[in-house]
Amino acid sequence: MFSTSLTSGQPEIMDALRLHNVLWITKHESRVILFWNNNLTKEETDKYTVKYILIYKFFNSTHERKERLKEKKKIIHLELYSGFNAKVKTQLFAKETEDVIEESGWTKFIYKAPPEKLNPPINVSVSLENRSIKIHWKPPPTIGSASSKCFLYQVKITDHKIVDVTEEKYEYPFHKPAKTCAAQVRAKKEICIRNKIWSEWSEPVFIHDEKTVDAMLLSLMCCLLIFLGGLLICACRRFRCLEVITMPVPHPSDNIKTWLAADEDHHQKTMSLEMEMHSEVGLDVPEENGDENIQRSKCLKEYGLEDLWG
Repeated sequence: MFSTSLTSGQPEIMDALRLHNVLWITKHESRVILFWNNNLTKEETDKYTVKYILIYKFFNSTHERKERLKEKKKIIHLELYSGFNAKVKTQLFAKETEDVIEESGWTKFIYKAPPEKLNPPINVSVSLENRSIKIHWKPPPTIGSASSKCFLYQVKITDHKIVDVTEEKYEYPFHKPAKTCAAQVRAKKEICIRNKIWSEWSEPVFIHDEKTVDAMLLSLMCCLLIFLGGLLICACRRFRCLEVITMPVPHPSDNIKTWLAADEDHHQKTMSLEMEMHSEVGLDVPEENGDENIQRSKCLKEYGLEDLWG
């Protein structure tokens, strides 16, 4: 809830009865309350019929609203704006004839809103692109017109002159700074409503801090990585490192396969012969052990297995 009380200045005219008015304007939420009073004594008020003429304007228009009232109060449902004006005069009528006996001059009041001090611009961002600083922001909240054409901005960069800007962005050609610097923006209304009061500076946004990306540095890093990758590939080809790494696993040659097959056949024949020999020995019963050994040796010599028997 917001309430303010404003009082008019000195009256413009004083008549023979020294009749004049005082006018107050009070703002309460979305209502404007007008109060006025005169300098009549109680005897004069009882002697005459007192009426008031109130005239006021809406929204700086040329259209005036005129009302004749007996009360000393008027409630108007509107937002109090700079330039709202009202005026009131007092008229005295004879109670018997209703003739005008006397009237005061107009007591005027013009409301001039105090200058609006804006908040700082919002969403200020800074980036480094193509060897220049690019600053973007959004206009501050306002109780009046929020059109982007109404604002005038100032941009401040560390160790640089403050510049005036009418748009919501600013670009400054700038090589890589030798030290960390900051950018700030402030605003005021200049076009729609002239305002001499600047807002506070926005919070500083630092250039080359952890949140700022240098596109040129990224480009240099990419080029360096590509160069090192090409150099590594050339070295590997020069010293045939890739051939060793990518050498295929050798498969068994045909000679080894043939040898393994022949050895398996030889083993199978040996086993078959041993089985035949055991079967023959089981069927023939020699008379002496010497004959048996002689017969076995002859068989082994015949089949070339003497070495295997041992």
